[in-house]
Amino acid sequence: MIGIWLGLVVALLVGCALGTPPDAPPEPHSRSWVRGDFDDATAAVFAAATWTEMALGRNGPSHIETLPDGLTRAVYTLHTIRDERVYFEVRLPPDAQPGRYEVICRVGRFSNPALERDFVRAFETRLEQLRGIGATPIRK
Repeated sequence: MIGIWLGLVVALLVGCALGTPPDAPPEPHSRSWVRGDFDDATAAVFAAATWTEMALGRNGPSHIETLPDGLTRAVYTLHTIRDERVYFEVRLPPDAQPGRYEVICRVGRFSNPALERDFVRAFETRLEQLRGIGATPIRK
């Protein structure tokens, strides 16, 4: 009997420790569409991270790939000031309208809708500032 309970406790602890993989796609509720230049996404992520008190996990996207169905995506890993992992993905479907693409944002294991909205708004604000040709200073 003790062995069964011990086995259940160990299984529970291992399951909780494994959790969600770092690049697991988030829940569908955190998806939205934005307008801008796909090439400006990394610059917009840097600015949005600063404005929402986050840090980019690396110097850019953790990976950029084009899938067999033609979807191009860039995945960014960030961290909040509370050390919550932030998953941010920029998706450019092959059939999307020019200058329009989908973003997915998920803050923490259980989501933080308010911070996710703030980050996406900051991302959109910076994309709007970067529209066109030339240098654009960061301003909030």
